Amino acid sequence: MGEHVHSLELKLAEVNKLHERLRSIGEELVQSDSQRLILLRELKCKEEELKKSAFHIETLDTVILDSQCEIESLKLDITALEQRCLEAERFCRQTDQEKDMMNSQLEELQFRFQEAQQVIHHLENENKKLQEKIQLSERNARECFHKVEEQLQKWLEHCNNVGFHISYESTQAFLLHTRKELPLPTEMCTCEEFLGQFLSKHVAVASSDEHVKDEIEKLTNQIRESELLVKQLKEELREEKQKAKEEAEDLTQEMAELRYQIMGMLEEECKRRASIEQASIQRIKDLEAQVQKEQKKSVAALRRFQEVLEQAERQSLEVGKLRNALEVYIFSYSCIYYFSLKQNLVTTTLA
Repeated sequence: MGEHVHSLELKLAEVNKLHERLRSIGEELVQSDSQRLILLRELKCKEEELKKSAFHIETLDTVILDSQCEIESLKLDITALEQRCLEAERFCRQTDQEKDMMNSQLEELQFRFQEAQQVIHHLENENKKLQEKIQLSERNARECFHKVEEQLQKWLEHCNNVGFHISYESTQAFLLHTRKELPLPTEMCTCEEFLGQFLSKHVAVASSDEHVKDEIEKLTNQIRESELLVKQLKEELREEKQKAKEEAEDLTQEMAELRYQIMGMLEEECKRRASIEQASIQRIKDLEAQVQKEQKKSVAALRRFQEVLEQAERQSLEVGKLRNALEVYIFSYSCIYYFSLKQNLVTTTLA
């Protein structure tokens, strides 16, 4: 009986131990449930972080696309600047051609001016020669007129003194005598014509003088017109030179300013392009690093989530095993307790 009581006490102690074990297992189960809830919260947070990371990756993709669009726009701007440079070079070539044309026109004007000077010099020489011939002819004519007048006066006095009637034969004899004593120049008319003209009150001499005067006036007018033309050509040449010089200076200044502006724009555009490309490259590198970091975080979160799931499964398996063991132990303990009570009742009944 004492042994039986001792065994019952041992069994009771074991039952108490089992109760303590069950309590600790329950506490562990509660802790595992709370830990599971915490892990579920962390899992939700990680899912939200993954969604945020995906959204951030999409925003980074849009930023990359914007950067690529900006780079394309920069390329278009560069092509436009290259087109402007080509147009500026074409304008420079056109200005050079215009400058060459103006130089050829200036050379032509200078050649015409030289020809005009030569014509003027030739006309001046001819004028001098004509004036010398006119002076010589006038001097010879005056001498001839004077000698003819003296001979005619002598002949008339002789005729009056003698009482000789003037006839055609006497006139011819006088002309022969005058031709012998007074040789006339070859440039003038014959002696008969000259004497006839003198006898007709100097009509031919007057007409010759008028013709010479007309020639002199014509030459004078030609010389004056040539001088005016030369002055006009000089003035036009000076104006053309001044105009060409001003246009050349203006074109040179404009070309210098245009080249300076284009070079400045190209330098600024190159600097801007380099800075934008550098910033874009740096931004893309940062975005790639951030994407890799987010991917690493996502992979770590997934790994952590898998570990949590595995740990939860292990804990659930352990809890299931503990529950099964506890049920088996409770069942066995109930059976033992039932058999012990039954045995006690039997022994009590027998006693």
